[in-house]
Amino acid sequence: MGDVAGSLNPLRFIGIAVTVVGLSLAAPIESLGAMYLRMSLTPASPSVGESAHLAIQTGAVQATPGVRCLADPGASFSPMRSEDWYGTAGRGLKPDELAAVAIGPQNQRIEIVPSTRASDTSFWDAELTFTAPGEWIVRMTRPEWSDEDCAGARLRVHVREATSSSTTLPVVGIGLLAAGGLAVIALAVTRRLRRSAVS
Repeated sequence: MGDVAGSLNPLRFIGIAVTVVGLSLAAPIESLGAMYLRMSLTPASPSVGESAHLAIQTGAVQATPGVRCLADPGASFSPMRSEDWYGTAGRGLKPDELAAVAIGPQNQRIEIVPSTRASDTSFWDAELTFTAPGEWIVRMTRPEWSDEDCAGARLRVHVREATSSSTTLPVVGIGLLAAGGLAVIALAVTRRLRRSAVS
């Protein structure tokens, strides 16, 4: 079975810590030897001009008969910290070894350079702002995957039209005009009443 991503391989075995009576034992589990990802965007469907947070979690999938892709039934995803990967410069992912791009409906491109999360180095974070409505694809560009969907290295995003505050201006303007018109009418009625009282 070939690797989905061959450029970055995890340690040959993933240890699952089991604590029994104060002792920590490691049960080795063989992985598929490739990097898999969980990608999420908050909000999931942002508006044009709205800042969105991209979270990328790196991990491996346990080698199980019939399992090749992250979405396969029975696939078990194990998060892996950046220091547990072997990158181009040895053990540990370097900041420039993980990158992505957002591609818009008219081939607009937004380059994304995520940074590792200090509290959990299996996560990488980035902020981006979409520039046009429609269907966007957020995909990883480093490392490279032979099957991005299989590895979870591609995210489809629906971007909504911008909600501009200018749309409320005509309503406000109409309200002010109406209030001004009522004030003029009230003033005219008051003057007529005063003239009637004088005569």
